[in-house]
Amino acid sequence: MRLRCSGCSGCCCASGAQVAGGCIPGPPVALLTLLAFPLVGRGVSMRQVVLIGGWALMLIVAVRGVVYSALDVKPTPQWFARQMQIHQLGAYAAHSVQLDDADRALLERLLPLDEWRRRYSCYGLNPLLYGAPAMNRALFDANVDAYTDLWLRLVMRDPATLIQHQWCLTSLIWRVMQPTDGYLYAWHKTLIDDYGKDVGLTPSSVLPGLRDLLASWLTSLERPEVVWLVWRPATYLYLTLFCVAVFCIRHRSWHTAALAMPTIAQSLVLAMLIVSQSFRYQYPVYLTALVSIGLLFVPVSSSAAEPLPDTVEAYAHMPVPSPSS
Repeated sequence: MRLRCSGCSGCCCASGAQVAGGCIPGPPVALLTLLAFPLVGRGVSMRQVVLIGGWALMLIVAVRGVVYSALDVKPTPQWFARQMQIHQLGAYAAHSVQLDDADRALLERLLPLDEWRRRYSCYGLNPLLYGAPAMNRALFDANVDAYTDLWLRLVMRDPATLIQHQWCLTSLIWRVMQPTDGYLYAWHKTLIDDYGKDVGLTPSSVLPGLRDLLASWLTSLERPEVVWLVWRPATYLYLTLFCVAVFCIRHRSWHTAALAMPTIAQSLVLAMLIVSQSFRYQYPVYLTALVSIGLLFVPVSSSAAEPLPDTVEAYAHMPVPSPSS
């Protein structure tokens, strides 16, 4: 069935918003979005998708291999690259009853077990990794293979603890109402008064009255009764899915369900990488939802209103051949 609607350009808009929105899992989301283009784009072939993907891959290799070397960019420390793994180890240190003596000894080399338990929160990594006393990050980097093996053993031995941890942690993505014991980091409060002071800059607002008004307004939008409507990303995830579903039904084109791919890909990939409840991680979903509202107003073409050859309605109107004698 070929697409017979004029809304396929919405995929480009939604995809651009998704990829350009500053999401952490950018490359996987971009790849999944690219694969959805032939489903919703007019005349888009898989050859074009492969060509675009190839050029993008070449650009990434050139930047990481040539530009990084020329600028002497230092590799990311292992403790930073594996924050998700450390957070999950914290879940096991705090809640698992299946730790043996060797597991505890290895964890205590990074941080005393009492500190693991006191500082662990399923909603965010920051207290665990950046609290005082500091975790022994240099030791983790020097023994990263040992801690990866420990993580793998615990995942295989006690998957229930990991599932419970991820269910809580990913509530930012799927839960509309904010958990009573959770939090949501919506915007950078130091932008108002303290931004730049750590590097010797002094804030000097041109319109201090407007600054204070905006700060008061943004703070009021974080109240529990309205935070779900303004800041919680799940609201905008479901809004996007609703708009795409309505578009598919009105235009009788299930291929256009791929318009939701950027949002779905962003949410699924982030669910595997998320380490805190920060609004900015799902900002692409927020932005895409606002773009998706336009799908509700795309006019239905006359051809889309006619039964298509591979629809149930079309088959219902086909003459039934009489049985041969």
